Amino acid sequence: MACLARHYRIEPVWRNQGWWARVPGGSEIPYDDGGAKSPAQRIEHPDLEDMFAVPYRKGPLAIPEREGDDPGRARGYCPRRSRR
Repeated sequence: MACLARHYRIEPVWRNQGWWARVPGGSEIPYDDGGAKSPAQRIEHPDLEDMFAVPYRKGPLAIPEREGDDPGRARGYCPRRSRR
């Protein structure tokens, strides 16, 4: 969570035996909601763990060859911090 807080506009919060990310505006996203998910469920109901589950690969961009092989597809609200 410290790494995410350094690179994204979130505030790490420990509550109910788990980490949450508080985003601007006060909404919170769990790091891990505890559920096993299909690729479609990761996109429909992502937690932070789901957002980083599929790694980006080096090399040229390619069309995903199988379901769930699409880095960055599962997204919640975690805007990048301004570099100004």
